[in-house]
Amino acid sequence: MGKLADIKPYVRNMFYELFPNRKIDFPADYGHGLVANKWFFKTFKGKIGLIGAKEKLQLIQELLKHKDYREYLGIDKFNDYIYIPQRFACDDVRSLEKNIAKQLANSSSDIFLLGIGHVKSALLYKLKEYKRSIYVDVGGAIDAIAGVINITRMYMGNWTNFQIRSCDYSVIDFMRYIGWGKHILLK
Repeated sequence: MGKLADIKPYVRNMFYELFPNRKIDFPADYGHGLVANKWFFKTFKGKIGLIGAKEKLQLIQELLKHKDYREYLGIDKFNDYIYIPQRFACDDVRSLEKNIAKQLANSSSDIFLLGIGHVKSALLYKLKEYKRSIYVDVGGAIDAIAGVINITRMYMGNWTNFQIRSCDYSVIDFMRYIGWGKHILLK
């Protein structure tokens, strides 16, 4: 199924340290690919929530006010936006977990796409305790949805970054975004 070439050598080594007897049977960065080809949006339309950096999720909410962007994704909305701090989310995991639990208790999504960095190691396995849903780590593909993906990331070469002229992008952690690729600037 998956090709070892899809996984960088240092990541492959870490995988084998954790699972020495397991064959890699999945493609790396599948979450990126399923966002890039919009499969999640087509398959779970009207049932998707997002978990990620507050600033990026707020940016996505602003983007969804624009018809061109909604048509590009093929959806009208995301059901829920579960916020985490953009930086230093691991500094107080207990407090963050309580905050996420409260947000999930009021959510209605059947599936959540999340890009929460390293804090996923502490929290991902616990989320079902607070909301019975599907949780898929799409990593940096949250940046694609927010219109700030580096198109050199795997599967993102054809992605169009939608951006809003009047938004303050100085508050966004760009994660190596350089501005390459196709852009559409919304008013």
